[in-house]
Amino acid sequence: MEIYLNHYMFDRFVEGDKARITFENCYTYSLNSCNDEGYYYGQYRIDWKQLEWGEFYEIIGGLDRKLPEPIVQLSDDLDNKRHYIFFFKDETFECLADNYKVEFIYVQR
Repeated sequence: MEIYLNHYMFDRFVEGDKARITFENCYTYSLNSCNDEGYYYGQYRIDWKQLEWGEFYEIIGGLDRKLPEPIVQLSDDLDNKRHYIFFFKDETFECLADNYKVEFIYVQR
C-alpha cells in the first residue's frame, strides 16, 4: 500500500511525501470503513483506550485474529503470521503476514 505522510505532524516530511508499505507473504487482509469517529464511539472491535487512532501497530496478543469484514484471503499459509493494524483517517486496515517493509518516496526537493 502507498500512503501520504503527515507533513503537518512531522517536520521532516513535505506535502506529497509517501511511504510504500509492503506486507510479505500476506495471508489475509481487511480494509474496512471504520473511521476515527466510529472508533471513538466504540464501533470497532478494539477499545479506543488500548490503541491510539492514526498509528500503525503489530498486535502481539490479546486480540483475536478474526479480521472484520470485508476480508480478502491471499493464501492458504497461516503459519507464523504476524498481526498488523493501521488506523487511517477514514478506514482501518488489518492483515496477517510474515513481515513488512517500508520504503519512503520523497517529493523531489
